[in-house]
Amino acid sequence: MVIGNTGLDVPRDELYRKEGELIVSRSYGPGRYDPIYEEKGIDYPVGYVRWTLNRNMIAFLELLKKRKINIEPLISAVFDIEKAKEAYQLLLTNPDIITILFRYDYSKYIKIGEETELSIPKFKIGGGFAHRRKDKINIAIIGAGAFAKGTLIPLIKKISLYNLRAIVTARSITAKEACKKFRPEYCTTDYKQVLEDENIDAVIIATRHNLHSEMVINAAKAGKAIFVENHFAFQKMN
Repeated sequence: MVIGNTGLDVPRDELYRKEGELIVSRSYGPGRYDPIYEEKGIDYPVGYVRWTLNRNMIAFLELLKKRKINIEPLISAVFDIEKAKEAYQLLLTNPDIITILFRYDYSKYIKIGEETELSIPKFKIGGGFAHRRKDKINIAIIGAGAFAKGTLIPLIKKISLYNLRAIVTARSITAKEACKKFRPEYCTTDYKQVLEDENIDAVIIATRHNLHSEMVINAAKAGKAIFVENHFAFQKMN
């Protein structure tokens, strides 16, 4: 079984002779990309899926509670969250460090007994050119994951007909990294900003698959040409 996104050089002859079977796991397992499971916390019936991500974690915590698993030898150091920079420096410089545990006072961030709604703040770097580059097709990338950064964006940068105008990511830190590495005209954490940008001709949607359908619909309403990295969105729309 292959776990994670890794290159494969499979010996076909050996698998053939031994009738071996190669299985590629679906990211975190059953429930991945399902908003009802991931966001609303509605678990699958145990008769349908025995070991979901949630049940795996529950079983692990039960083993910890019964002291059948001891993780203390894995913890190399403990730091207060305010000293995170020092912790990462130690991780980079000391090859004997396995795991660093961060300690923080959660009462500073969450009020016990009160419902808390967390949201991603809107974030934008750069203003872009004032006018559309008429000699180019102006592209916005929505979602800068491994496939987008490793395949889609490098291809766009190589094609002289395209101008990479904007990159959209969910977090501000990844937006900063994308701007530094790929040099678009601007980066943002709000994909609706690129839909409102009259200077963008086309959007490439490369986010999580469960987000595709809504983004496709909104991009179509905004009059953008659309390329979707996966066909899942169209299945949901139908």
